[in-house]
Amino acid sequence: MNYMVNMFSIPLVHIKIAEWEFKKKEIIKLFSSSNLKIDKLEKVKSDFYNKKKNYNNKIQKIFSNEIKSLEEVVDTKNFIVSNSWIESADRSMFHQVHNHGALGYSAVCFVDYDETQHTPTQFISPFNNFFNGSILSHSPEQISEGSILFFPSIIHHYTVPNESDIERTILSFNLNK
Repeated sequence: MNYMVNMFSIPLVHIKIAEWEFKKKEIIKLFSSSNLKIDKLEKVKSDFYNKKKNYNNKIQKIFSNEIKSLEEVVDTKNFIVSNSWIESADRSMFHQVHNHGALGYSAVCFVDYDETQHTPTQFISPFNNFFNGSILSHSPEQISEGSILFFPSIIHHYTVPNESDIERTILSFNLNK
């Protein structure tokens, strides 16, 4: 008997955020006092290295429904926001290839995002093409402002340079148990 099974799969959960306009105002208010600094290594403006900030509890509350939906999809419970930050990309800015560590899930929320001008976060497969060894990547579809993507933290990802004069703003956070 001949058959094929996929030994491994990598979840990418795309949720359209309910009550987006209200939640966007909460996010903007939360991060309005953030001092975004241009990170020469990452090539974006971010508050990632601001050790004085701690938005985790507020992010947990804002996205409680979306986190609950993720828990249902991946069949687990009690995810806790362990780190959160905001980043912004003006023209030519981008975020280099990186991951968020070996454990847990990460989230990317598209706060200021024009789907006609911007490209979504790009994901890199942890294994190469089996026939020619090339790197496999995934570009999520139907991303719009108010979309949130959840993915395993270990997955490498990046953004391409913003080719628009319209600023692209992304909220990211990590979830652990």
